[in-house]
Amino acid sequence: MTTKAVKPKVEDVIYEVLADDVHEMASDFVAFLRANKLTTPWSATNSWKIRFKGKDVGFLSTYGTAAYRGLTVNSWQICFTAHDFACDDTALGESCVLSDIQKNIVWSKLSNCQNHPYQCNPGKSMTILGKKIENVCHQWLYLTNPDIESLDCAKKLILLFVNSVSNRR
Repeated sequence: MTTKAVKPKVEDVIYEVLADDVHEMASDFVAFLRANKLTTPWSATNSWKIRFKGKDVGFLSTYGTAAYRGLTVNSWQICFTAHDFACDDTALGESCVLSDIQKNIVWSKLSNCQNHPYQCNPGKSMTILGKKIENVCHQWLYLTNPDIESLDCAKKLILLFVNSVSNRR
């Protein structure tokens, strides 16, 4: 008899592995995803894809996922992988415009193919929020244990992705 792999819901694992204050932020983020019609199908142990209309935005992971994510006890992470949308916040109105602080958060946390162990060189050339970046990794942005400002930044990036996908013909 075959057994079915357990594919827990992200909300259940967040509740189990994150402490109250961290749990609340992660749960609020998942609620944001749901409110904006994004799904979180299971990907691997303690890791879920973030998807919109069948397109991957990235991953949400918690402690207990693959070791290469570098997560420690009581930690979680948002990883952006989508390369097929324009990171241009000027066309979406005031609610999606990233502040200079948020743009600096993105630029400072970009994953460059020359500064991590995944050996995925040469990376891609991308324009991200008006700045041309070379050697951008396929997993181009990691927000680990995001604070309020970083979480708001992640939400705005996701809205940019949603808008980009929604406006395709």
